[in-house]
Amino acid sequence: LAGFSLALLPRFPTSMLRDPFEHAALVQRIQSECFAEDIEPPADSLGWTEEELHAFFESGGDELPLRFAETPGVPVRIIP
Repeated sequence: LAGFSLALLPRFPTSMLRDPFEHAALVQRIQSECFAEDIEPPADSLGWTEEELHAFFESGGDELPLRFAETPGVPVRIIP
């Protein structure tokens, strides 16, 4: 999360975002569980649920939550 800025997260009200340090710990735990230490989540994953993070790492970084499906230039499979 180096260089992280809340300005990168226009999709979420600040109240929906988890603390960046809590998020980093959650990401590290899920990466370890999914053997996905080489995959970095997008900056706006701070607003994702734990289930969405799991799905992202389990898919090898291919699946993004449905609300991100319209991100230009990002080929993804959609998590319903």
